[in-house]
Amino acid sequence: MNRTQQPRLSLPSWLLRANLVLVLLILAPNTASLGLEEIGSIRSSVSATADTHLLIEALDAGDREKLAKSTPAKILRAVTKGVRIERPEPGTRKEKITGEDGRQSDLWIHVPDARKKKYGLLIMLHGYGGNARQLLTVAYSKFANRNGYIIVGPDAMKQLSGKSNPDLPPEILGAPTRHWWTYRSDGLVMAIVDQLAERFPIDHNRVVLSGMSMGGWGSWNIGMRFPDRFSAIIPFAGGLHMGDYVTDTLNDAYSPLIDNLKWLPSYNVHGNTDNIVPVRFSQMLAEELKSRKYDHTYDELDGSGHYLNFDENGPMMQRVTQWLTPRKRILHPPEVTHTIISDDHPRQHWLRIDARADQKQPATIRGKIDRKNNIDIETENVDGFTIFIDNDRLKEKSRITVTHNGQEVHDGKVKETVEALIESWKDRRDPYLLHTRMITVDLGVEEDKKKEDKTKQNAAN
Repeated sequence: MNRTQQPRLSLPSWLLRANLVLVLLILAPNTASLGLEEIGSIRSSVSATADTHLLIEALDAGDREKLAKSTPAKILRAVTKGVRIERPEPGTRKEKITGEDGRQSDLWIHVPDARKKKYGLLIMLHGYGGNARQLLTVAYSKFANRNGYIIVGPDAMKQLSGKSNPDLPPEILGAPTRHWWTYRSDGLVMAIVDQLAERFPIDHNRVVLSGMSMGGWGSWNIGMRFPDRFSAIIPFAGGLHMGDYVTDTLNDAYSPLIDNLKWLPSYNVHGNTDNIVPVRFSQMLAEELKSRKYDHTYDELDGSGHYLNFDENGPMMQRVTQWLTPRKRILHPPEVTHTIISDDHPRQHWLRIDARADQKQPATIRGKIDRKNNIDIETENVDGFTIFIDNDRLKEKSRITVTHNGQEVHDGKVKETVEALIESWKDRRDPYLLHTRMITVDLGVEEDKKKEDKTKQNAAN
């Protein structure tokens, strides 16, 4: 998938050098008693920070020439180590957030009093007709203070023409649809993850998506499309597809995405007397996840309607936060199943769908890594795919064998390349999902080769 990225704030090299000089000048009065070794260490640390900024800038721009001046392994180490970011001031404030689709929204941010080296990030999506401020510090404030989470809440916006969720009706509750959460990669939620990780010391492995009602729909749908970006999702009184209002089963258009939640834990709450979002929506989802033996907890509240009690001292939120406290993102899964219904969400962990045979139909890829450096891939409606080599699962200097639908498509060592860094960085900007090696398989080319070989064989006969 090729997506045009919004310009990012980056520091030019001259400014980074100037910052280095400024830091040394500031430190000068305090370094009179330091030896040459200590001063050299300070200079080295600041210089490394500047170099890492430049590497990230080059990855964002896909600048192969700049990246080629270093080795892929060194770039990976530098970006994974990261750069020092100042800790945010505690308190609650309102800012602006702009998605890659160009829409700007209010964003409420709550930073806990306890200062942490790294903060988790909890994104709270409000319900239809509401706003971000309503639940920002009600549901998770104590949890955030205890566990070091920054809570953020954007205001939902009206969908863009041509980019609206396919199931969103033109009217809700008898009036034109005011706003809804977009499930696309260029929307507000993914912008929050990317932009706040640039500004604050965010732990990428503790990013939680939660929401009420309309926010519950957003939590389910965004989580299913981008499951490797979050450590957990917690939908309250939501659903999957708006078409489910008129059926007794989950809509076929979105239900294939449920498979994507294998490595993303979920906790779902719904009142059984809800007369706005029927409880059967959550019951059906819980049944599907249970049948797959996925990590899912369903909490059905007897006698509760649509409007739930988010008091943190209440039993509902105590159960939720107790479940959430130990959650961290699952990295390096030995097997991945990923289904796409559009080209906007092609990747999960170390697998990416590059092309579909039929653009009107879903596509699925399943991959499994064994202990002997073998990768088995099965696909449906896929014309091309990429495997990002996970060094925690595959031996770096050994041969890698890849089979696709029973046929061998690769056998040999895989070199580290700048291209692998660029491809694994784009649409993620996540150091834990950055890779130095990749294998790309074009199934269209493979099919053409088979036809060519068969033609030559027939001609020889």
